[in-house]
Amino acid sequence: MAGAAVAATQEEGAAAVNDLAGSSLEAGWRPLRKLWAEPAGDPPPQVRWWKDAGFLIWEMKTELPWAGRGEFESGGFVEGLWDRDVAEFFILDRGSGAYQEFNLGPGGAWWSAWFVAPRVRAVPQLDWTRLGVQTEVTWTPVHWTGKMRLRLPDYGEPAFNFCAIRRGPGGAAYYSLAGLGGETPDFHRPQEWIRWPT
Repeated sequence: MAGAAVAATQEEGAAAVNDLAGSSLEAGWRPLRKLWAEPAGDPPPQVRWWKDAGFLIWEMKTELPWAGRGEFESGGFVEGLWDRDVAEFFILDRGSGAYQEFNLGPGGAWWSAWFVAPRVRAVPQLDWTRLGVQTEVTWTPVHWTGKMRLRLPDYGEPAFNFCAIRRGPGGAAYYSLAGLGGETPDFHRPQEWIRWPT
């Protein structure tokens, strides 16, 4: 994606998240954009979020996976959720370059990791039991919705992004709220995430 297009996307994203400046003020459903492939006729995942007393609550709604609900991990802290359908949230400290990733699967399992640079995990990792994460997943005949509540990290200059992966017989489809460049799928591009409103 050209630099001008990325900048325009970041401006659109910033406008979409101005609601975060107010406590407990909800942002409406926002569609993610399909990346690294031609847009298809299938509806994209949608995300919404709001703050509540130092916590962020976000929900993502997307079409049902090809696999049935019973084939996904039903809860707990599980690494590798990105190998199947997944909803993802990233939040970056622009001052240090460190960021956190949160994943939520269609069965209710979740995962998180702290990175000191793109794809470079911190050692040791944060104690995930201290993140205050709560999750909820619901299925309807046409889509699944994942909801996560997490304690907001104390970042002075944050940026963020929401992403999703859907997998089917034709391969994987990748979605992002922010416009991401590059020729191959990679959500770990914090320089192109959306700046948090101040």
